[in-house]
Amino acid sequence: MDRMKNILGAVLCMISMNIYSQNTSIETDPSYLQLEKEFIKVTSGNQSASELDRRIVEFNGKFVNGKAITKFYKDKDKERWLAKNIAKTKFSSLQEALDALNRINELQNELKASTSDEFYKLKEELINKYGSELIWKTLKSRLAK
Repeated sequence: MDRMKNILGAVLCMISMNIYSQNTSIETDPSYLQLEKEFIKVTSGNQSASELDRRIVEFNGKFVNGKAITKFYKDKDKERWLAKNIAKTKFSSLQEALDALNRINELQNELKASTSDEFYKLKEELINKYGSELIWKTLKSRLAK
């Protein structure tokens, strides 16, 4: 679950980052290319992956600003953060927010169960080498083509 949260955090961070200069070197890195293949295997035709992506976008859209999203994802106790900061969201109630968060967690667990250990090994190796923002920015841009 924490790994998927890290992935989600990385996706959020990549939106705010613009790191083009390293993009060329990561795109030719054999480890990155393998990670990309693993990512495609995990997500292609996987309803959990597309549903998870949709729910995360919807969930993040309920925050009033990017600063609130960043603080939410940095906090270790997400439920407590929501309870204290529900006014920084557009959720109609704390229960609605918690239900949405719980569904995201369920989908993350389903996706994690169908993801190979090789994917996580490659991801950690590349995060240490390039940083998560560049990895996910490159992944999303290349897969959008």
